[in-house]
Amino acid sequence: MKLFSKTKEPHKTVYKIFIIEIFKKKMQDNVKRYYIFGIHIFKKKFTTKGSLKTIQDLGYFDKEYYYFQRPDVKEAGVDALEHYLTQGWKEGTIPSLYFDNNAYLEAYPEVKMNPLLHYLLYGKQLGNKVYGVLNITYDVAKEQFKYIVRQTKCLFFDVISKVKIKQPLISILIPAYNHEKYVKEAILSAVNQSYKNIEIIIVDSSSSDSTWQKICELKEVCEKRFKRVVLKRIKKVISFAEVLNYLVSLAEGEYIFFLHSDDVCKETCLEEEVNFLRYNHKYGAVVADNEIIDHNSVRVFWDKDKNNCYVENGEVSKTFIDFYKKIRTDFNFNSEDFGRYITLLRNNYIPNGYLVRINVFKGRKGFFFRNGFMCDYDLWLHISKKSKIKYIDKVLFSYRWFALNSSHLHKKEIDTVSKNLMDRERSTYSRLISRESGKFFLRKSMRT
Repeated sequence: MKLFSKTKEPHKTVYKIFIIEIFKKKMQDNVKRYYIFGIHIFKKKFTTKGSLKTIQDLGYFDKEYYYFQRPDVKEAGVDALEHYLTQGWKEGTIPSLYFDNNAYLEAYPEVKMNPLLHYLLYGKQLGNKVYGVLNITYDVAKEQFKYIVRQTKCLFFDVISKVKIKQPLISILIPAYNHEKYVKEAILSAVNQSYKNIEIIIVDSSSSDSTWQKICELKEVCEKRFKRVVLKRIKKVISFAEVLNYLVSLAEGEYIFFLHSDDVCKETCLEEEVNFLRYNHKYGAVVADNEIIDHNSVRVFWDKDKNNCYVENGEVSKTFIDFYKKIRTDFNFNSEDFGRYITLLRNNYIPNGYLVRINVFKGRKGFFFRNGFMCDYDLWLHISKKSKIKYIDKVLFSYRWFALNSSHLHKKEIDTVSKNLMDRERSTYSRLISRESGKFFLRKSMRT
């Protein structure tokens, strides 16, 4: 029989392994009879308050532990210690983790009274050993497994609730230019994010309208909400790529989130995206689907030519990804082929509202393509050579599509830059393209 080592102050033990034996519940009227009978014997054998206090202070009796074994006693309002001393020990109820009366009676069969009282009055002087509940059989321990798990979970979540888990800092970068009508909506969508640890950096690049004034109007709101606020206005005219490079150079976060001054992010956008990247280190970026909104922030749909439609039918595309799924049928958007270098060479199908690890910019001169247009596309090609890109099949971002959108205003320039970008990739990374093409088509043939 194994001796259970007792601590000097067991009643102050922070963590206990609860292994107990659950006995059948007694009827309510039986409990009352036990109580009446027990009080009579209790007064005869153990009447002093000091003796009761001694039992409790020494940790030989655990009230909560006893009530768990005997919920019927608790429901009847019977004092746990009194019940144990008078009747509970006869029914095999154990007083605490540190004293197993069944083991004590088995070790000392000559004892005919309450084993705990015997030990305190006589056993201690005789040198009798105290046995704890760890000497119970495997079958009994197995029966108590559910209770062990429950108590462990309670303790775990109690500790976790008191510990503040540090959230990684996210840098929201907003390049602003002539969006006086939309910039406030964009900033407020960042303010309303469910994720808390955020800094915001806004750079206005020589707007000719009241964009900068609108930004300054929300300065106080931003300072109350964000960990760090940086508002900059560039008076000289510079390219869009240079603005993005400047924004990245100012960032202090572990993750970068680009929010154009006419777009809107959903409330849980950052929280859902960062939760993925934090626990999936092979991925350098994550992005979710986009809904399309017009110049009045009304949700619209796209026809086959990307014209806004206000009536939903089978011909239109409901979201950004829905549109590209109809064009790019060569791979599954929900698979690991999403964001692969070889699939991006054909065209850029990745939506806005993406979160990127800051370290993807390390070792990259200027961060973004100098020509200004197709900055996102160039970034995706760069990331796809080093790490994976994850697509979350859920709308977490609103992409504004209207007549003054840069994709409309600079279509010819974008086509030219796109062609130059492809020529550069094919000449510089011909071996990589050949290798990736082989892997992609091999996987595709295996799936079919």
